[in-house]
Amino acid sequence: MWQIRPDNPSIVENGAGASLHWIGVSSRDYLDVFDYSDGNLKVRISAWRYAPSEPPQPVDTYTVDLGWGIGRVGQGVGLAKAEEIAADIREALLVWSKGVICNAMPPITKVVFDMSNWPLWPVGRQLP
Repeated sequence: MWQIRPDNPSIVENGAGASLHWIGVSSRDYLDVFDYSDGNLKVRISAWRYAPSEPPQPVDTYTVDLGWGIGRVGQGVGLAKAEEIAADIREALLVWSKGVICNAMPPITKVVFDMSNWPLWPVGRQLP
């Protein structure tokens, strides 16, 4: 079960060794940047939660560029592991978005993934 760390609200942990750490936001692109860790595996991801408006307004959906993050890891991540990482990130973001860092924004109710930047991901395959 994912929980926000009481001593550091920028980190969400699942109690089994995996964590998602919010690094910060790119003010130019309105992207939240996170590090996902599980054992020796570390994946940096960016996530977008803003509607295309001026100024951008937060919405209830995160779009995560997981393909880019996994592609940077290199060898050793197959399709099954990518799906496991996505499931972890989805659960972690749903919990993290209810914490103090995001308290002025609508809670996240949906997380979608962009895998197009990872050439090993089969075209048309959807994450569960």
